[in-house]
Amino acid sequence: MNNTQTIYLSSNTRSVTSILPEVNLVDVTEITINPNELIRDSLISKKIIDWGDGSDLYVNSDIPLRDYRKDSIIPEVLYGDFSKILFAGNDHVYSPSETSDTLLLTAQFLVEYMDTNISLFIIPIKITCGSFYDNVGDIGLLHTNLIPVSSNNINLVLSTKETGHIVEVTT
Repeated sequence: MNNTQTIYLSSNTRSVTSILPEVNLVDVTEITINPNELIRDSLISKKIIDWGDGSDLYVNSDIPLRDYRKDSIIPEVLYGDFSKILFAGNDHVYSPSETSDTLLLTAQFLVEYMDTNISLFIIPIKITCGSFYDNVGDIGLLHTNLIPVSSNNINLVLSTKETGHIVEVTT
């Protein structure tokens, strides 16, 4: 898959409702939500992602437990970082509509903290079908057959730059 995009979430409080700028996608695209800049000074009890395209909700309510014989306690002690629950299941593949050129969706990313604060991020998404040029790209000439006989056809062998498909044209 060639199309990938990352959406960065950030907040400086544990109780926020934020509408992000519209994300424009062309053709099939894999989205990654990066919650790296969310405030993480309290234990997170739940994360819910509604991708907005009718797929199942992603729900993660597994409070991360650490085995401090193996894992470091430094992130919690020094930085108040209780965020392991945030970094799983944040990838999704969007496809354009089969019946229209443009598809408008709204994804939602919700984080619930143990102190009952909730952060909600609303992400408007616009998916458009790739044009012919987006899907094919430049076309280059690979080979020609130009024998100067009046009864002979001219054969051109072309290659698409994006996908590498071979196209043969006879005139």
